[in-house]
Amino acid sequence: NPRYWFLPRANRFRYFKRELTPRTLHYRSFLVIPEGICKSLPYPSNWKSVAFCIPAVKINGEGAKKTKLLPIQIIDPEIAAKVPGATVQPPYNTEKEYYQDLRSSQFGITCKRGGWDCLRHYELAAQGCVLCFRDLDRKPTSCAPHGLSADNCIVYHSYDDLMRALSAMTGARYAQLQHATLEWVARNTTEECARNVLGWKV
Repeated sequence: NPRYWFLPRANRFRYFKRELTPRTLHYRSFLVIPEGICKSLPYPSNWKSVAFCIPAVKINGEGAKKTKLLPIQIIDPEIAAKVPGATVQPPYNTEKEYYQDLRSSQFGITCKRGGWDCLRHYELAAQGCVLCFRDLDRKPTSCAPHGLSADNCIVYHSYDDLMRALSAMTGARYAQLQHATLEWVARNTTEECARNVLGWKV
């Protein structure tokens, strides 16, 4: 709000942000510096990138028996429309039902929604689903979630793109991705996040 532009500003505090992107700098400059230029500017030292996390007790994917390809709920509308029986809206009555569905599924579909980071990434990974992340390669590197790449999930851009990747999947490659997925979510527990936050200094 332009009325507040010249008020004193606090600069020596920790500022935690999940959606840390060039747009963040654009707004910090009161929209004066174009977003394109902000892409080449450094972030202030007191800005810290954070992400969602999940309690370690919720991680239950080791040794999960996978009986189907995908969960019932698929949040990518394009994929859900082409998978028989799938729904975008959650069909579960309890958390137990939700986790059972994920635990029995080989892959879990996720994508950007309100922002790039959401708890669903972590819930899927915690139940041993290999993540299929739409347009992950378009996410700014400074923006959560951190640590996901083609090394531990499937990056896709369309239904056909995803189906090609799944049909080409070998057992050995799946086991490799699943192991990497579980390692990733183990680095993103609430305990690990707290340690990182407590260790940061301005």
